[in-house]
Amino acid sequence: MPLKDTLLRASAAYLYRMHFSQEILDGVTRNLVKNSKMTPENAKRFQATLLRVFPDALVEVPRDLEGAMTNDPGDRHVLAAAVVSQAETIVTSNLKHFKPEDLAPWNITAQHPDEFLTDLCKLHGTEPLAKLLQEQVKDLKRPPMTVLDLLERLHPQVPIFTSRMVTHFCGKEVEATAKVYIKYMAPTLGHNHYLYSGKYYYLQLFNGKLTIIAKDDRGEILSSKGGMVTGTLTPEDVRRFQRVKATLETRTPC
Repeated sequence: MPLKDTLLRASAAYLYRMHFSQEILDGVTRNLVKNSKMTPENAKRFQATLLRVFPDALVEVPRDLEGAMTNDPGDRHVLAAAVVSQAETIVTSNLKHFKPEDLAPWNITAQHPDEFLTDLCKLHGTEPLAKLLQEQVKDLKRPPMTVLDLLERLHPQVPIFTSRMVTHFCGKEVEATAKVYIKYMAPTLGHNHYLYSGKYYYLQLFNGKLTIIAKDDRGEILSSKGGMVTGTLTPEDVRRFQRVKATLETRTPC
């Protein structure tokens, strides 16, 4: 549900143009009811809201066009809707039903939501996506969430996108904590050079440049110098450094 919300908000913010057929919409709401994500009454309201907010999104698919599709039979109506709407991309987690050889004749590609959202960041910049995530958080009341809470929920489904956004929102916080921690824990190796090996990370601070390397298979997850922070932080990384920060505030080594 949070990912659905993020994708819909991105379309409402004109970051991409969304299309669906009535059959697609019925399938979505049917699955939401089946999986106890919505009641039948809420599903009807959801459909009505989508049609009101996105009045130009609905397309009609001729039956003979659906019969011309060669992808998985259960999702031929989806490809047909993409053809009718002249869409460039089908966004789906079920990529196996949309093989490249079946899409190529129509000049359509299929993308996982993670790849799609990451591409939107590259196309429009990170800030518009960050803004809509903040708006999404403001609207979440039961329970209330922080942006990090939301990204934590999104991460299993869209890990590359969320890592980008986690670094955007929390990179400077992690950088500040790591700089204080490494100076607190590690003896200097020379002028402005510190190196520390912890349970989960290697930390290096050299001439003001901070590097954090994860001890799992991810390698470098943060680099900062001159106020610029880049990396691929996960929500779990941020939670760990928040615990380190709390420990530092009591002046007790972590």
